[in-house]
Amino acid sequence: MIVDLNLQGKDVWVLGGNKECEMKAEKLLDAGAKVSVLSHSFTSGIRKLNELGKLSIHQSILDNKIFRNKRPYAVIICTSKPKLDITLHDSARSVGALVCVVDTPHLNDFNMSAIVKVGDIRIGISTGGLSPAMASLLRRRIEKVIKIEDVLQVKLQAFARKKMKNLIGSPALRKKVVYQIASDKYVKSLLENQQLEQAKEQAGKIIQSNLK
Repeated sequence: MIVDLNLQGKDVWVLGGNKECEMKAEKLLDAGAKVSVLSHSFTSGIRKLNELGKLSIHQSILDNKIFRNKRPYAVIICTSKPKLDITLHDSARSVGALVCVVDTPHLNDFNMSAIVKVGDIRIGISTGGLSPAMASLLRRRIEKVIKIEDVLQVKLQAFARKKMKNLIGSPALRKKVVYQIASDKYVKSLLENQQLEQAKEQAGKIIQSNLK
């Protein structure tokens, strides 16, 4: 089951300083996490993110002692050393952290899915940790399918839901109106031409017509 884990403002540690760790850190930053990278060495990309103040780096020997005084919300482990990864996994679990060990899915509390990002749209693609490469290929395919009108439809639906909140008490009717707006041919035409404000006007008319 794919779950959208809320990491906004949460302390997340990345254990390791290689290129894979850099990629994981960037994903975590995109999710709004407070990221700390612990390792004996770091890629130039990780150092750059530290210089920009986007994350913090800590030169450290990676062993179970790093969890002695601090308890992160989640830990990403990617040292490329299987025995060390297991030791760190056990230590992180012992302090109650959620754990993801790269390339070792059977140890994980969660897997980091490949994420399609187009505007406000986020689509997670997971192979259960079995094939990150395939997840990445599928991500690129899906990115080609999503159009600008899909992104604008998300904005329009957010507008419509907010407008209906105090006007329509029935959840069933709100759901019906949402789909009515999404399937309206005139709305679709407006969004294809990137006319969001006009689409909002049309959505407003559809909402009003359901109040009678």
